[in-house]
Amino acid sequence: MKKLVFALFSIVPLSGIARPGNPLSQSVSGGVSIPVLQNLEVINMNTDELAFKNAADYNGAKTIPSYYKVVVKSNTPWEVSVATGTSTFIVNDGIAEMPAGIISIKNSTESNYVSLGKEPVTVLQSTNNNITNTYNLDLKLNPSWDYPGGVYNISLTFSISEL
Repeated sequence: MKKLVFALFSIVPLSGIARPGNPLSQSVSGGVSIPVLQNLEVINMNTDELAFKNAADYNGAKTIPSYYKVVVKSNTPWEVSVATGTSTFIVNDGIAEMPAGIISIKNSTESNYVSLGKEPVTVLQSTNNNITNTYNLDLKLNPSWDYPGGVYNISLTFSISEL
């Protein structure tokens, strides 16, 4: 018994037949969604305890250059703001409250410090089209002589947002 199998394949597009010298082409279109991407890294560059050890530290404030290093990665214009976690420092013995406003901060390339508080304040803003930008922030503390000795604590929150 013999088996005969025939296979017939034909590819015939509805729009025509491609031949040498007469290629067929078809266009397609689509879109790509690129979300806003932002990353903020804050590095404490000074691991020493912030301490007021003598009268000179109290008189005229204590300034620590490049206390923080801030690395911003963003594919859109941005701003970085800073706020304190509470409106006052928390002291270990609970006797005195020191306002958060004794802390101020600035970009190391600028001259004016911005006082910090519970409400966010802008400390950096995009000024170029670079995806990655690195900054140093100077820190200034000015508690004056109005507060008794103790260990005072406060948290800072750095945030990045799209402009």
